[in-house]
Amino acid sequence: MKQVVVITGLGDGMGREVAKMLVAAGDSVAGFDVDKKGVASLEKELAAIGGDHYLESLDITD
Repeated sequence: MKQVVVITGLGDGMGREVAKMLVAAGDSVAGFDVDKKGVASLEKELAAIGGDHYLESLDITD
């Protein structure tokens, strides 16, 4: 069953890898991170995978 998953902290590390895994499995990912460069590079990776995703760079502590 396709899921929509929200991930905070996906600019690098575990969040990034989980996002790639979920998109590759056919799930939709909405993700956020304060690291603009990390979000931009992940955007390119997920586009290459071809999955459904929405990424934004923001600080959730604001």
